Amino acid sequence: MKPLGGPPTGGVEPERFEVTVATQRLRIFAETRAFWAEVEDGIERATSTVWLSTFIYIDDLLGRDFGERLARAAARGVDVRLLYDSRGSSEADPAFFEALSERGVQVKCYRPWRVARFWRYFPRDHGRLLVIDDCAYTGGINWREEWLPRERGGGDWHDVAVGVRGACVLDFRRAYELRWQEAETLGPTSDHVTEPPDAAVALLADSPHSYPVIFERMCARIARAKQRIWIENSYCVPPRDLLNALCDAAARGVSVKLLQPAHTDLPIVQTITRGEYRAWRKRKLLVYEYQPNVLHAKLALIDDDWGTVGSFNAIAPGLWWANETNLVVQDAGFVDALRRLFEQDLTRSELVDAAWLARESWAVRIWRRFAAVVYRGLERLDVLLGPRRR
Repeated sequence: MKPLGGPPTGGVEPERFEVTVATQRLRIFAETRAFWAEVEDGIERATSTVWLSTFIYIDDLLGRDFGERLARAAARGVDVRLLYDSRGSSEADPAFFEALSERGVQVKCYRPWRVARFWRYFPRDHGRLLVIDDCAYTGGINWREEWLPRERGGGDWHDVAVGVRGACVLDFRRAYELRWQEAETLGPTSDHVTEPPDAAVALLADSPHSYPVIFERMCARIARAKQRIWIENSYCVPPRDLLNALCDAAARGVSVKLLQPAHTDLPIVQTITRGEYRAWRKRKLLVYEYQPNVLHAKLALIDDDWGTVGSFNAIAPGLWWANETNLVVQDAGFVDALRRLFEQDLTRSELVDAAWLARESWAVRIWRRFAAVVYRGLERLDVLLGPRRR
């Protein structure tokens, strides 16, 4: 099967995880190298649409190169839009976006900071949406050079994305239009969710102005799990409802594996997570840490028929401060591909066992546990979950 957007550049054939689901073609990108090859080629070939929405867009090595590609597409008459989040992209020079606008790229900043209305600054747009003609993509990848392969001067972060061609692309377009219209209003935000709820391929673009749909559906599916629940997530301190669901599943014999980063750009999240490892192990959760480089992926698979890839972080603050975007697929072939990807990452990970925990000094152990206790206390007071939590 050819890639969704044409052959990869550079003459190197990346490893593929591809499947057809209900007439829709899906491709899981197990590393960023393959993602950039397909997306960059797709933009060069685009004839009608290039719409990008991302949490982080920085005018660095990647951002400048990608900006040139966007501008060239706009010069050919393609409808090119760039929607970036003002918080995630705060390090970018505004002049860079102004220059793109002058070259024909339609650019919007999502909910920019306004002192007079600072209380309307949230939610942030943490989701990723990319539409190139009849293909669409989402995942954890941002437009910053940390996500570029090392041979291109980047940080070679490990992340996962998914591409789709078929009926669900229309949902990507509708979700994009929704965020595009919301960008400058500072009013209520909304969900866009593929209907019907049991669709084999579904886009969940949720907003904290309602109960987070991605979180709710994951918890509901975990409650029915019989075989496995495997979660790979870069910032994973499961909110209490999710943690209880995972522990209940482990107690009834389900294989529950959590793959965490050994290297991270948010050390405080890792400190809190590691402060809970002992408690998680006592409740039969298997925890691993990915070793080679920074892990930024956000994926999950449950049993043999439910899998998701997207931007959702399994941590309480994300439930109320951010829009998220995940693709949920109910198909054995797709889930098998996720399983193989997860197992591939496990081979490069270390199990958190008694020997791992014994390496902690008493001072480090006390600090990590203190951070976790304080965090959970705030969570119980709903300080982290916010007022919209059910």
